[in-house]
Amino acid sequence: STPANSSAASDVYKRQLIGLTVLCLFLLFAYMRTYKSAQVKKEIDPGNKRIVVSSETKEYFIDNIHLGQLFVVQGMVRNEYPQARSFIFLKATLYTGLNKPYQTITLYCGNPLTREQLRTLTLQELFKVVKNKYGKSRANVNVLPNAEVPFTVFFYNLPELSKLTNYKIEVVSSEPYKPSS
Repeated sequence: STPANSSAASDVYKRQLIGLTVLCLFLLFAYMRTYKSAQVKKEIDPGNKRIVVSSETKEYFIDNIHLGQLFVVQGMVRNEYPQARSFIFLKATLYTGLNKPYQTITLYCGNPLTREQLRTLTLQELFKVVKNKYGKSRANVNVLPNAEVPFTVFFYNLPELSKLTNYKIEVVSSEPYKPSS
């Protein structure tokens, strides 16, 4: 082969190498972008996107021997994820005036309180019940798709009742069910 043919072959080889390098960089960039996008999607859902608070709730006032009058909201949440969930965690806010938050309570589902408990337990005892991550009899563990779990929210140290305007129950988080080994 002649030096001119060798030089032409070398140029073709260099162009192919540059083209292959550009292609590899493009594929790497595309992969990283897709991977990063998938990571962002995982991080965006803390487990509250497909847990639904039932619109059918029961609200009432009850007198507690230690705390005075409580405002109680009892209801259900439904797991609309395609897989079982655990540790469903709620935030309940009581509003006064122009939708001004008055009190916020956080609690786990699966810890229903009876009227007797609401009447007689101290604030510390009430919180001990609703802060049980697992729920009564593990009701907040392995919540199957479309299954419902009860919750009881109580607000205490209430303002003048005419000032109360609304309340809101929000799902903060849940976790995919992981069987213990």
